[in-house]
Order: sequence, then C-alpha cells, then structure tokens
Amino acid sequence: MIKFDYEKIKQSTGLDFTQQQDKETDLIYYIQSVLYNLKTHNKNYTKEQYNRIDTLFEIFESVK
Repeated sequence: MIKFDYEKIKQSTGLDFTQQQDKETDLIYYIQSVLYNLKTHNKNYTKEQYNRIDTLFEIFESVK
C-alpha cells in the first residue's frame, strides 16, 4: 500500500490535500490533470520526453 505524506506535499508545493475527505483520490485526479496538460499543451518536447509524459499519463489513467 502506498502512503502519501500530505504535509510534505503541502510544504514543498503549497498544495493542501490535508482537508480533503478523499485525499488519495483528489491527489490522483490532480496528477492526472497535470499530466493531461503536459501531454496536450506543449509541442516542444523531444520524442523521449513526450513518450515519458504519455507513459505516465496512461499509467495514471489506469488507476481505478
């Protein structure tokens, strides 16, 4: 089982998931939205960079 350190996330990014009722789901949705944005809004990536972003996007889209 994966455990997230929400206080560390808050301190290092300013993102506060500590007050969320379903913190894990909200964090996964946030990651999915960032990856979607990276995948669809920048065409200046190298092929390798794009493939890595796409792979991460597909992994997080597969989370149920």
